[in-house]
Amino acid sequence: MFLVDDMGWQDTSVPFYNNELTSLNKRFITPNMERMAQMGVRFTDAYACAISSPTRCSLMSGMNASRHRVTNWTLELDQKTDAKSDVIDLPE
Repeated sequence: MFLVDDMGWQDTSVPFYNNELTSLNKRFITPNMERMAQMGVRFTDAYACAISSPTRCSLMSGMNASRHRVTNWTLELDQKTDAKSDVIDLPE
C-alpha cells in the first residue's frame, strides 16, 4: 500500500488513464509501482479527501469520512476544528 500526500494521477511512471504514457509520467521514476502494475495491480478508481487527516482516519477505521466524522485537520487532541452551522445539526 502507498499512502502519498498531494500525489496527482500523473505523478508516477505508471500511466493510469487509458494506459497512455504522458510526458508527466516520464518525469517520475516509481519502480515499486511499476512492479505492481506489471503483476496486474492498478488502482484506477481511488478516492481521497482533500486533506490527509480524514484519509488516514478512514484507513485506520475502515469507515468513510461521513461515518467517522473526521472531515477537517486534526491539530489538537480532542479539539473540534469544524465551524458551527446554522443550517446543519450534527448527529451525537
